[in-house]
Amino acid sequence: MENVGGPGAAARGRRGTRRRTGVSAEPVNMEEMAKSITRVIEKSDTERAQIREAVKTNFLFTSLDDDQMKTVLDAMQSYKYKAGETVIQQGDDGDEFFVLESGNCECYLDFHDGNPPKMVKTYECGESFGELALMYNTARAASIKAKTDAHCWAMDRATFRKVLLFSTAQKRDQYEEFLGNVPLLSSLDKYERSKVADALLQKKYADGEFILKEGDTDDTNFYILAEGEAVATKIIDDSGEPREVMQYKMGDFFGELALITNNPRAANVVSKGCKCVYIDKASFTRLLGPCEDMVKRNKDNYEEMEKRILGN
Repeated sequence: MENVGGPGAAARGRRGTRRRTGVSAEPVNMEEMAKSITRVIEKSDTERAQIREAVKTNFLFTSLDDDQMKTVLDAMQSYKYKAGETVIQQGDDGDEFFVLESGNCECYLDFHDGNPPKMVKTYECGESFGELALMYNTARAASIKAKTDAHCWAMDRATFRKVLLFSTAQKRDQYEEFLGNVPLLSSLDKYERSKVADALLQKKYADGEFILKEGDTDDTNFYILAEGEAVATKIIDDSGEPREVMQYKMGDFFGELALITNNPRAANVVSKGCKCVYIDKASFTRLLGPCEDMVKRNKDNYEEMEKRILGN
């Protein structure tokens, strides 16, 4: 189902100019949120594929499981805007969250100083906007206008809170205890571990699949083994054949050296049917700074292990 022109004008007509005053996060009852009913809008397989493509690089959606993503796909509403049309009006109620599939939109902020609203940001494909009003029960903080003809997918408030906020809380609960048993993170307090938990993404690897490849410079993630096992292999002699240099079990971590040295990956890491959680370089540096000394000590351990293997 598709709407041309979007929800803005019609919604303002129904509600007048009612505004939420003040900024206060709505109480979140996780049990009730889990049971809440969200909207289902029929759409084709092609449209569902379009939504997946639009949100695949958006950080709000990267950690959703299959059931949560299905809820997102069910709830998304299609809106098309002509260049110059308003998507969100500053001061209005916030009832929907938007993901831009095609075109460009611009964000304008009215400082109420007698000057025209100032353009402060341009949104491109895959970017999202409108979440703050839904999270904090406040009026729209800025206006969004279509710079070109644009196509957006919009999620209603109930689905946004149920899927995105609830999934964040579930994820935090799931990983906090696990992270407390990871030696590298033993120096972090509970608050710091919760921040790490929020930033983690997860991925399952088939038996024999490469998690890291020796010499790779593109992958800059730090990994923790959440389930199963993995092995590290490396070419360390003239035979040219990778040799096993280390084994990993649940709670072990790898990939941290490249983040500190900025060198290519020093070894392969191969899955033995495992699931990993990982964090990108920027988040690693920001959140795991207190662990840097332990990471450097591990570098010495790896080098010592290589010497022992070469001596065999």
